[in-house]
Amino acid sequence: MLRRDAKVYQVPPATSAAGHRAADWKEAIWRGNVRIVARGKTLTIRLLDNGADSLFAQCVIPNGEHELYVERVVDSSRYWVLKIVNGSRHAFIGFGFSDRGDAFDFNACLADFKATWVDKAKEAEVMDALPMKDLSLKDGETIKVNLPGRSGRPADLAKQVLVCQSSSQWLHSCVLSLCTSAMFGDSWAL
Repeated sequence: MLRRDAKVYQVPPATSAAGHRAADWKEAIWRGNVRIVARGKTLTIRLLDNGADSLFAQCVIPNGEHELYVERVVDSSRYWVLKIVNGSRHAFIGFGFSDRGDAFDFNACLADFKATWVDKAKEAEVMDALPMKDLSLKDGETIKVNLPGRSGRPADLAKQVLVCQSSSQWLHSCVLSLCTSAMFGDSWAL
């Protein structure tokens, strides 16, 4: 995502536990473009100068956990506080847009990245941790599959009933034959 006319502000310390207020910020100390780049589960917010696209600052968000690095202000939907990390040091800067549409796109980009890459990866890890269910046929169990015939004659319908028993090798060959007959329109009989 690339948006123009982003602004950066010097942020005074928060006056309450509720969070930062954009109304407390003075004049913008920088104006330029913002580019959001995703690589794997890492999201980077790059603040670029207008003319040369040289880097002013960047906020790297590992594992898509943007709540730790991007905080909304309490009094506006167009402004945030970014945590800029440089080695073991960090600083907080005010960041925002003049246009509400750009602010909405920025917020949606953060949420979509987390929903698409981070939350799905966590969900997959949870699913992998669950014990596998044994879905194999037990001795004596059968599966019956009725295949619709091309004509309504009872003789044709009777040929297209498949019963698979618990032998997994035999079941595998039944499924392959069933798929082949469905693909090529052959009548299939045991």
